[in-house]
Amino acid sequence: MASRGPHPALLLPLVLLAASLAQLREGTSYSQFLNQHIEFPKSSASSDQNYCKLMMQRQGLTRPFGITGDTFIQAPTNQVQGVCSSGGKRVRDNVYNSIARFHITTCRLTSISPLGHCIYKARVRTCRIHVTCAQGQPAHLDRVL
Repeated sequence: MASRGPHPALLLPLVLLAASLAQLREGTSYSQFLNQHIEFPKSSASSDQNYCKLMMQRQGLTRPFGITGDTFIQAPTNQVQGVCSSGGKRVRDNVYNSIARFHITTCRLTSISPLGHCIYKARVRTCRIHVTCAQGQPAHLDRVL
């Protein structure tokens, strides 16, 4: 007859699997953060609106309908990564405000043309950022300050 009590031999592999998946997810979050928000050096475009159109197309965010917007940081990755350590001020848990200011372009969808083209408005500014960090690396851009 099989025992019905706990099986510690099965528990360890499950714990290790969960820890591995969490690390993979956090690493992917940093990769996603880089792909979604860091653009350095800034791509050349004839206007800020055309820059937004270019960046949103590169991100694949214009089809089938335009996403409402995104924010791009024009700074080297090591400077942005530093926000999660000496380059930032801890707000709580893994949330940090940058000490330095960054060149930021925020793109917002204003309309979609009859042909389905997304039209974006750009806001260019220099400001601090508020990020959530995972394993000492930015994983989510919460907002610009």
